[in-house]
Order: sequence, then structure tokens, then C-alpha cells
Amino acid sequence: MDTLRETIHSLSAEERREFRVFINRQRVRKGRKDLALFEIMLKEEELKPRELVARFYPDANMNAYHTLRKRLSQHLQDFISLKVKDEDDTAYGHVSGLIAVSRYLLSKNRPSVAKKFLGKAETLAEQNEVFELLDSIYNLQIKHAHRLELSVDELIEKWSGSRKQRELEERINMAYGIIQEKLAEVKHGGLDEDLEAITRKALRQLKVEEEALSRPSIMYMLVAMTRSSLISTKAYDRFEPYVIDAFERLENEG
Repeated sequence: MDTLRETIHSLSAEERREFRVFINRQRVRKGRKDLALFEIMLKEEELKPRELVARFYPDANMNAYHTLRKRLSQHLQDFISLKVKDEDDTAYGHVSGLIAVSRYLLSKNRPSVAKKFLGKAETLAEQNEVFELLDSIYNLQIKHAHRLELSVDELIEKWSGSRKQRELEERINMAYGIIQEKLAEVKHGGLDEDLEAITRKALRQLKVEEEALSRPSIMYMLVAMTRSSLISTKAYDRFEPYVIDAFERLENEG
């Protein structure tokens, strides 16, 4: 499998048009080999490396061809990264943007302004439980605590609490991987177990059962993940009883 070709074919028709404009963003040139390689990989059946090399370098210069591939691959990475950022209207995207602005301001020796942006980022990340980015925020604040006029001890305490929550989130993600694998076994007849039992075993294995079953946000994340997994395995009949049980458990906890 050619990863570059697969990446190109993942683009929609509109994204392909946008990429052609993007690749010429700095200077429009005729006979761009990187763009020509893009078109060949997009429109034609998969060619062998030697056939592709011959299209661009009659002397079979493999090194030059690999350099060309790297250039096209980098353009694609830059394009996709920019597209993801532009389309990310989630709390994660907003917090990431605030952190980026804060880093920039610190590099320009504007700590007082950076402090305000980091404060906004921290509040938004806490409200939306974006623990991965909270970790980045606290690390940045600790690193520049003197310039930001913040207490290192208080920041370390916050960081420690956030890190525990992030580890819990990571364990939940691992549990989801186990649940998904077990559901696939159920689908293919290698396992006869209900969704509730599968979920509890996965949570118990990763030592997060108590936390997961008592926190609405964690339960919501698990239900959403499990729904996606059930859709992919087409085990729709298992979802309703699982959701009902999850919400009844939350009501009892409350």
C-alpha cells in the first residue's frame, strides 16, 4: 500500500481543488512535478515505483523521485493540518488557539498579555474537561511562572490534579479499545457476552470501574464510544439495554 497515494485518495473533490490552489500558494509555476505526481496518483491506477520514476526522470534517478515524493507529502501534511485547524470549532480547537497565541506572546516578551490568554485557555479547558490541553497550559505556566507572576506551588497542585484526570481519560480510551475488540469477537461468534458485562470487565481490568460509573461525563464518553463501536459491528440490538442501564445507574448514584 502506498501511503502517499492513499492519503491523496482520502481527499474529497472539493479538497482536491483546494489543494491545487494551496500547492501554488507561494508561487504559481508551470510544470510543477509535485503537482503532476499528485494528479497521476489521483487519476491513474497504482503504478509501480519504477514506472512512476520513469514518468519524471528518464535516467531512473530514484533519489530525485524520493525527494519529489517527500515534497508532495509535506505539502499534503501542511494542507491537511491547516484544514483541520480551520474546521475545528470545538473547545479543543479554541483552547489550542489560545495556547498558541500565549506561546507567541511569551516569545515576544509580552508576559502580561500572555497571562490573560492562558487564563482564558485554562477556564475553557476546565469547563470542557480538556485535560490533555490543561496539562500543556500548566506546564507552560510553570515554566514561565516568574514572568507570569504566578505561584509555582499552586500551579503544580493544579497540574497534579489535572494529570490524574488525564490518566483516567487515557484508561477509559484503553477500555474502549478492549470493548471494541470484544464486540468484534461477539459479532464473529467467538464470544457470547452482553455489552454490560464486556464494559464492566474492561473497566475493571484498567482499574477505572468506580470512577467511570460515578461520573456523568465519563459515562457519556463511554456511551458515545460504545455507540460508535456497535454501529461499526452492526450490533444495534445491544445498545438500548446498555444505555438504559447506564442512565439508571447514574440516577442511583445521584
